[in-house]
Amino acid sequence: MKQNLILTLFFIIAALEILGEVIGMRIFVLFFKPLLMPFLLAWYISTNRANNKTLQKSMIAALIFSFLGDTLLLFVAQNEVFFLLGLGAFLIAQLSYTYVFNNDRAKNKLTLPYTSLIFIISSLYILFLFLNIYENLKEFTIPVAIYTIAVSLMGITAALRLNSVNNKSYRLTFIGAVLFVLSDTIIAIDKFSYNGLLPYASVMIMSLYIAGQYLIVKGMMKK
Repeated sequence: MKQNLILTLFFIIAALEILGEVIGMRIFVLFFKPLLMPFLLAWYISTNRANNKTLQKSMIAALIFSFLGDTLLLFVAQNEVFFLLGLGAFLIAQLSYTYVFNNDRAKNKLTLPYTSLIFIISSLYILFLFLNIYENLKEFTIPVAIYTIAVSLMGITAALRLNSVNNKSYRLTFIGAVLFVLSDTIIAIDKFSYNGLLPYASVMIMSLYIAGQYLIVKGMMKK
């Protein structure tokens, strides 16, 4: 009952945050965006009974640093340093997810063609992203490059959990990871290719991000 209430409140907060993005009501975004990850974290803690406490702590770290990233990125318009701080927070979140996913991957060996396909897709993603934004990165080149590699590793390790966990956990987590990657991709393209003027960018970013985080957490709870 408690878990259902927390999850319901999370979806209400998510809906109100996205509504704020749609109608351009910044007060909604400022209030509800920082509440997203705390409620998702509360749901995870209240529902999860993981035996591996180290992995549980890594999941908690991923959500805490996602919360910090969400909050810091709210103030990018005031100072660009908040973009770097937010990027740093999400970098730790991505590395935390990568650690958790990689722990599952180690339980099973995959076929070489499948593994190669995942790395090829990841390489093409990095190439596509940098072809679109490289000329405008300037002083952000190294931080964005590091973060892009980290988010790619997160996606790769999520994909390589195949046959190491049950199908439901794999599908939910993998889809969530892909949505998270897409959200970050739109952020990069909007900021560095469209100068923040990509139509409906914030709505797409937050919709993909919220769905991605939720599916990752739910998938990890279904192991």
